[in-house]
Amino acid sequence: MKNFTLFFALCFGLSACRQQDKKTEAQKAKEEIESAIEGCVKANTQILGNLVDHQSFCGCLIPKLYAEFQDDPDKKKLLVEGNWDELSKDRKGTAINYYEDCMAQSPTADSSARLTFNPEMLSNMKRKMKQELIKTELAETNDLDLYCDCILTSLQAEFTAQEVMKGNFNETEKYQKVVERCAAASKRK
Repeated sequence: MKNFTLFFALCFGLSACRQQDKKTEAQKAKEEIESAIEGCVKANTQILGNLVDHQSFCGCLIPKLYAEFQDDPDKKKLLVEGNWDELSKDRKGTAINYYEDCMAQSPTADSSARLTFNPEMLSNMKRKMKQELIKTELAETNDLDLYCDCILTSLQAEFTAQEVMKGNFNETEKYQKVVERCAAASKRK
């Protein structure tokens, strides 16, 4: 009987420790998500202006991304650090679906909101655009710096955030005209 009581006490103690570990993991996940949401709100306030309710948008997006990448420590770290573009590189379709879904769930009435990129964001976007274009025919015939600058300037000046966030934005006639104009303006002589 004494052995049974000791065994029971030991099992109860181990169970309590395991429950504490689960609570600790759950608390850590909650804190990571809250931290990532806070960073998301700050970043998207600058990027999306009044297009969405930032708290609602990020409260929708971050938990979805966290669940998507919870088993990948490197991706989870990128999420918590706010490196969403790096995070979604290999799963662009999934990330775009999450963005569109969350934007649809958290719009504001401001349809005139424009995208606004700070200098660091512009620099990163330009670098990534150039990387994607470097092995294309455009790179052989055009100045990629001028082309990328033209596209990024046009995104901020000529389009509302709502237009840019639509799923088929790259296929719209308005965007295609910008691409043609920027290609012509950046042509090497």
